[in-house]
Amino acid sequence: MAKKQSKFNIRRFATLFIPFTLVAALLLYTKPNDQNADEPRPFPLYNLKLNGTHSSGSIILNGISIGHHNSHDSDRTSTISLTPWLNNGANTLEITSTPKDRSAKPQLTAKLETEPMTGEAKQQTLFENSVEPSTRTIIVAENLPSWIWQKGQTAFHDLNEVKQRVTELHKAFQQRNLQLIKSIEAPMFEDMERLTGREGLERRQYRSEIILKGEVEPLSKLTFIPYDEGRIIRVTTTNGEAPIQVYMRYGNGGKIILTGKYWSKINGIWHVVR
Repeated sequence: MAKKQSKFNIRRFATLFIPFTLVAALLLYTKPNDQNADEPRPFPLYNLKLNGTHSSGSIILNGISIGHHNSHDSDRTSTISLTPWLNNGANTLEITSTPKDRSAKPQLTAKLETEPMTGEAKQQTLFENSVEPSTRTIIVAENLPSWIWQKGQTAFHDLNEVKQRVTELHKAFQQRNLQLIKSIEAPMFEDMERLTGREGLERRQYRSEIILKGEVEPLSKLTFIPYDEGRIIRVTTTNGEAPIQVYMRYGNGGKIILTGKYWSKINGIWHVVR
């Protein structure tokens, strides 16, 4: 009798094989392709820099949970791009912090790095060595473009519609339907091109290669959380991971696509937007 194959542990795969990872939530630190350092940037960039010990928690911007931080017994620094989630004007940033170890108090320092359209980047300390379970601050942004997710319909949406759309995208990955995948993810990549200054990111060979040759994880039980009066719906596994996970072994490492985490209903159609 053949031994039943266990579910692929994509987190362990990412840890062990140090893959080239494409995270569709756009939370990785990215910035426009600066082909000419003397040219002004099209808009400012706002990056959150966190340094902490014994701390884990959520990063919540204007009421939308956009990411998490996680540190252990030694200092861990991470940088997250806030730019694709910011509105022009005042934005409320909340960072929660809970202890990883009951015997040690969590400590967290947060800094805002702003890269203006011209000139050098500047850093501002938002709070330092905080042991508070939650800290709020206001970030004022300006000269940002209009992001597509901001056009999302606000309503008490039928979450079954979102579930059906997630299932449709998952099936498209299984069937290697590049055209349908591109259509559903179009707003995300349009904003990503604005953010990075690089065109045709969804057409890049490495991503198509993962889709055409990779293995798609089965859909697991999903959690749906609406934000911003329904403008954004966050969809995750019970572990907080992206619902659609595709991996491809590559030499001694591998490549991964994680997608389908943030959805908006734009012109009556549900799309992945982050």
